[in-house]
Amino acid sequence: MNSTAVAEWWERHQPRAYSGSSRRMWAELRRAQTPCDALMASGVLDLIHVLELNPAYMIQERNHYEAERVGLLAATLAHVKVNYAPQANDHPSTARIWAQEGLSWDRFQRLLRAPRQERMNGLRQCLSIVKGIAYIPDLAELIWHWENCRVQWFLDFQQPLTQKGG
Repeated sequence: MNSTAVAEWWERHQPRAYSGSSRRMWAELRRAQTPCDALMASGVLDLIHVLELNPAYMIQERNHYEAERVGLLAATLAHVKVNYAPQANDHPSTARIWAQEGLSWDRFQRLLRAPRQERMNGLRQCLSIVKGIAYIPDLAELIWHWENCRVQWFLDFQQPLTQKGG
């Protein structure tokens, strides 16, 4: 998964004064109740192509988990208002950013322990608390590789923003 390409997709689809389709897509994604709902929003097919996934392969029964991850990613990105811009000597982590922005340790732990069906709401709640700030490449990696990344996020949450993790 190319997390930088995901950030570029997010930037490319930011609503502009002349772009009703982008505003419509983000509104659909914000209203989505499930990752499957989000998957059906306009513009998400473009994200599938950015992720270099084959839509026909995703709809096969054994690949629903991949489709769910795309929907979760799209629905979560609809709540990002600011893509954190790293400075020199900065090693950004969304977990560190959220800690700095005042997300509580308890809320953060609930997110990392959330079962699959609760992750979308947990991510949205955290983004709401931190006013929509995230480092999109890092957030995309967490969503895509949840089990592998959540331990690093746990460690990152406890470190100052300018220190390099682990």
